[in-house]
Amino acid sequence: MGKGRTSGLVTGAVITLAALGLTLAAPLENASAAIRVETATITLSKSSGPPGTSVMVRGTGFARNTMVRIIFTDSARHKTVVATKIPTGASGSFTQTVAVPMSAPKGEGHFSADDKLASQKATAPFRVT
Repeated sequence: MGKGRTSGLVTGAVITLAALGLTLAAPLENASAAIRVETATITLSKSSGPPGTSVMVRGTGFARNTMVRIIFTDSARHKTVVATKIPTGASGSFTQTVAVPMSAPKGEGHFSADDKLASQKATAPFRVT
């Protein structure tokens, strides 16, 4: 399997993971079905910049048709919510432009996105210059 994917085997059961948009059916006694769950990831359009920098955040692997929020954590570990209620599409992905908080000190920080519905979270580093 590729990076960020998990697989497993289910036998003799019907399983629905609605939050992740997965339904597996293996109702026959000796039948089996494979499951693949994608791990949430985010990528940034820029990896560094001064406070106020606009950054496009792209997310994949989140729950389908739900809401995500984006948080910036600075080098002093101060967290700032920079966007809320970002919708994910039918594929569990989103794109949102956010700004590095003006109060962020220089140093290593990161953006994170989380989806409360499926408890998915992803993080990407960002250096404040």
